[in-house]
Amino acid sequence: MAQLKPAHFKYHSINLGHHSCHDWINSIDSDYISCLKKNDSEFIIGWDSLASITIPTCSYDASLLDAFINTNQGYYIFGFLSYDIKDVHTRELIRKDKITFPDLVLFVAKKVMINKGQTVLFYGEKEDAQHLKKPKTNHAQDNTITKYELTRNIEKETYLDHVQQIKELIQNGDFYELNYCIEYSGDLINHNTNGLFNRLMEATKAPFSAYFASPTCNVLSGSPERYINRKRNTIMSQPIKGTAKRGNTPDADQKIAQTLVNDEKELAENVMIVDLVRNDLSKIAQKDSVEVPELCKLYSFKTVHQLISTVQCRVKDNTSFSQIIDATFPMGSMTGAPKINAIKYASAFENFNRGIYSGTVGMIEPNGNFDFNVVIRSIVANKKDSSLHVGIGGAITIQSDPEKEFEECNIKYEAIRKVLNA
Repeated sequence: MAQLKPAHFKYHSINLGHHSCHDWINSIDSDYISCLKKNDSEFIIGWDSLASITIPTCSYDASLLDAFINTNQGYYIFGFLSYDIKDVHTRELIRKDKITFPDLVLFVAKKVMINKGQTVLFYGEKEDAQHLKKPKTNHAQDNTITKYELTRNIEKETYLDHVQQIKELIQNGDFYELNYCIEYSGDLINHNTNGLFNRLMEATKAPFSAYFASPTCNVLSGSPERYINRKRNTIMSQPIKGTAKRGNTPDADQKIAQTLVNDEKELAENVMIVDLVRNDLSKIAQKDSVEVPELCKLYSFKTVHQLISTVQCRVKDNTSFSQIIDATFPMGSMTGAPKINAIKYASAFENFNRGIYSGTVGMIEPNGNFDFNVVIRSIVANKKDSSLHVGIGGAITIQSDPEKEFEECNIKYEAIRKVLNA
């Protein structure tokens, strides 16, 4: 398909009232669709690919990534990066005998909708804007979704033993903190995952939720965490460490939140990762520009309370997208510290490739600004072999109690389990 010049793409304000991102997604028929939420009333959706790039597993090439972005400057670009691109020193750790996903998929959207409150902006050809209709809803179908059967890839006793071994390695000084993950997997019964996405949005109510659909895979992410954001020359990351379930009553909920805020273990986890992110950003930052505006701030979501920090810097001039990724990816909240050692040891304990889980979904704007989430609280569908995958993880430190870590995994999985009727 011949590409349209960026000059042809303009904003068209459309008065269609407020509809959920799921309602719009449900009304779009396209091989490529992506949505990134910012909050309850702001989201961006892109669809219909003008150009795309898929880099297969174990084939990541930063020059290909930058070339695609540079070639398509002036467009909205949506996509994901897989955790398995890791660090240049750790990419060889991927298991060749396990189900894998592409290293990345990006596409240039011909049509883009930006929803801000009651205002809908359409970015694309004028005739496409004129034919844009109000979304179709099918919530009855969403509420009668098929029952899925998922299996945890590890026995509880093995998990507890692994956490104890990780603590011993920490005691020996091999690393300070390690994000250890497990996986639930099963058959993908229905390749149309719109209903699942709506249920996930209702279950999590998370600010950085995302949806991505391509011919090879779908990503349904109820993520509360931002990996990285760029506005002009400012780069920001917001790692999460510290999780507690919501209480059944206001008083109980408040006590749980207060306990989390004062939990020395959770605070230590968060501070460790903040130090790691500060170090990552310093590789691309202008001198003395790295700062921490928020440290261990409490944020409350529908199912959990979490401690979130904000780290930011001013990026050096002419820093490419791949250089920012190389400096900061995978995000510290999903690795541990020091990062390379944590990645290597996590790979030794985990018996699956994380793939898109622990990776990132997001979008790049025509002006070069971008926003990407952390793929957690997520469901990933592999259309090639009709399989479904849910990753769950948590940070292990010297203070970790194996039983409590297992319980935290269960808390995180519970919302996903209900979405899948598992």
